[in-house]
Amino acid sequence: MTKFSSVFIFLLIALKLSANDGAYYSGGSTFYPLKEGKISMDKEILSFKVINKQCYVTIHFEFFNPENVSRKILVGFQAPQAAGDVKEEEIKFPQIFDFKVSQDSRLLPFQLKTAECEDCPLKEEQTISSHQAGSGIFVYLFEIEFRPGITSIDHSYRFRSGSSVMTDQLYPYILKTGAKWAGGTIKDLTVNIDMGNDSYFYVSDIFGKEANWSVLGIGKTTSSVYNNYEVDCKMIRILSGHLQIHCTNWNPQQNLEFGIIKPHCYEFAVYPKTLNRIMTAVNSLNVENLEDKIPYTKEELKFIRNTFFAQKGYVFSNSELSTYFSKFEWYIPNPNLKMSEIQFDTDVKLFIEEIQKKEKQ
Repeated sequence: MTKFSSVFIFLLIALKLSANDGAYYSGGSTFYPLKEGKISMDKEILSFKVINKQCYVTIHFEFFNPENVSRKILVGFQAPQAAGDVKEEEIKFPQIFDFKVSQDSRLLPFQLKTAECEDCPLKEEQTISSHQAGSGIFVYLFEIEFRPGITSIDHSYRFRSGSSVMTDQLYPYILKTGAKWAGGTIKDLTVNIDMGNDSYFYVSDIFGKEANWSVLGIGKTTSSVYNNYEVDCKMIRILSGHLQIHCTNWNPQQNLEFGIIKPHCYEFAVYPKTLNRIMTAVNSLNVENLEDKIPYTKEELKFIRNTFFAQKGYVFSNSELSTYFSKFEWYIPNPNLKMSEIQFDTDVKLFIEEIQKKEKQ
């Protein structure tokens, strides 16, 4: 026997800001029902893998239906428009790519519709006019049957990195909606974040004191704290592997955000604090634009140049350099790393060459 319930389950999947200070694309969220009092979320395994500023998301859900009858629920996966410094075509079309959802390994059909706002009636149009920038909604509709006992749902898609004045990359994911299920908690939550080898990134610290943060591979959770103006974030250093966060019976009160502050500078400062002279040059890849107009000394140039090698894990034979970089938590010396194996992006490579010329003057 099947019991049909015409309930819309909206998934809010983007951090969307109206300020014109960066590009924000669709992120992600959990499935949640409106006023669902019986079906609970027993497990969620949420995995992010970032490659070339593309975030690939896979989610495994296990829901528990305590009733003796199945319930069919119409689900709407809601994707807000892109907003900020984006192209007109990116405003008109959804910025979720390769959208798939399956139940018990069976892909589910879906329809794409639009709405003028989150609470507005759905329209048949599949594009949104550019003059509505920032307010329109794309909705993927599909139906899920929650049978008695456990129902498994798998979901995947990808989206592009957002950015802001403070960050080079940011990836938002709405978790608060997980509290909409029966009991108000996610009974067993695992979050995997893979930003690639040799990375240094922030993750919002929202999972409570009982949560277990671990690096599966080589790396560590540092004691450094970054505040993204909403919540304190832990700084994670990975040489190889990925971060895993696990918690149980968690009541989500805040949303997840993770990202990279600056790809070529592992030190950061949040206003009103400022970086020191050495890290200012590393951060900007510039040794000319100094507020105090005092040229860098050759010793400072040496530390600036070697910061890039330290961030790769190079072991210095020079005791002065070794002592200096050992004070940074992100520095993980790799005794097996050879100088010839270190590679840099073109802009960093050119900057190092520029510094070497100045050191010889």
